[in-house]
Amino acid sequence: MLSDTFLPMKFPLRSIASRFLALSTLALGASSLGQSPTVWPAVTPALVKFDDQVKKQFLAWRRDTALAELKAAGVSIPQDLIAWIDSEPQVFQTIYGVDNPQPHRMPAAPKGQKIDPTDTPAQRLACFASLEIDLGPEITRKRNQQLTLAVVHAYAGKIDRKSFECPEEKLSWRPRPRLKLVIPAAPHRPVDTRAKDRPLDREDHIINFLEDHPQPIDPKNPAAGTRPLYAGELMTHDDYRNKFVAYMKERNLTSVVIGRDARYGSEDFTFETAEIMSGAGMSVYVLP
Repeated sequence: MLSDTFLPMKFPLRSIASRFLALSTLALGASSLGQSPTVWPAVTPALVKFDDQVKKQFLAWRRDTALAELKAAGVSIPQDLIAWIDSEPQVFQTIYGVDNPQPHRMPAAPKGQKIDPTDTPAQRLACFASLEIDLGPEITRKRNQQLTLAVVHAYAGKIDRKSFECPEEKLSWRPRPRLKLVIPAAPHRPVDTRAKDRPLDREDHIINFLEDHPQPIDPKNPAAGTRPLYAGELMTHDDYRNKFVAYMKERNLTSVVIGRDARYGSEDFTFETAEIMSGAGMSVYVLP
């Protein structure tokens, strides 16, 4: 009966544990009611309200659990980092409010890949600490806070639950010197694509065509200047496309090489360009 099923609901729901018990009992009750689609949504809001106070208690519990887990493993997290996370609501929720799915709830892994179901607050805190040791708080807390949290979200699950390190990804909470990134000077050298002392090649002519058809940097602000025509604009503008094909044939250039990257639409652009150039009678080579 309904009254028997939900009898425990007569007790005040003042703690996380009691509300969790209420949800568990409610789930059993819904199951015993013939899986009625109307009882569950009607009863849940009335009996269990996840207000701000409950969220605050839940996150505080997850925080204390994470810190206790790290302490038991001998992991030392700087107190100033813990205090800073406590003072930043968005960061606090990202670190401690993560859902830890159980293996049976995870989707099937693609062939040849492994999905790690673990991603706990303790792992996230250790991952954030590792990034801050390497990059410094100026980057992790200020300049690139969102990027840091995105990396934590992507890599925290790889951290071992015993050592709270991941040698493969060089993630560790242990003290070490700050990471120094040294970028050598660019090896490129300027090339005169209109040189008079050598024959111009295909790349010279393509660059020259793009530069000979400049476009405004900001159509609404002519004073901003101009830039060369983009390859994407060339392929989507009938007039420019026809001029380009004629330009290439006038110079006895009968082939093009098409490169692409991983950005959205890049693959479509590659194949459409290949079809257009091939249809114009040119040999097309697509880079992998």
